[in-house]
Amino acid sequence: MSRMSKLFEQLEDLILSIIAFMTIGAVGFELVTVYEKGSIDLADLLLMFIYAEVLGMVAIYFRSHVLPVIYPLFIGITALARLIVLQGKDSVPEQLIFEAGSILLLSIAALLLKDVKVTLTPTKK
Repeated sequence: MSRMSKLFEQLEDLILSIIAFMTIGAVGFELVTVYEKGSIDLADLLLMFIYAEVLGMVAIYFRSHVLPVIYPLFIGITALARLIVLQGKDSVPEQLIFEAGSILLLSIAALLLKDVKVTLTPTKK
C-alpha cells in the first residue's frame, strides 16, 4: 500500500471517529433536552433514530471497512419523516406531497440497492 493511500485511510478513520464522537455528543444533548422538557415527542424519537443509524453506519465501517449504501438512504427517509412531523398542520399541501414523494423515491432506491456495498479501502491482490 502506498504512503498516500495509507494517509487517506488514516484520515478517513479520523473523520469517522470524529463523526461518531459528535453523534454521541448530540445524543447526550438531546437526552438532556428531553429531560428538561419533561416529555418525549415523536420528533425526538425520530432524531434518535437518525443518530442510531449514523452510529450504526460508522460501526459497520470500522468492523468491515465496507459501507452499506442503504444506510444513508435510511437516514434520509428518517430525516424527511421527521421534517413532515415537525411541520405539522401548518405546511402547504404541495410541500407534503413532494416530501412524501421523496420518501417514496428513497424507499425504491433502498429496495434496488439493498445488497450493494462500497468497499472504501483497496483490496489486496
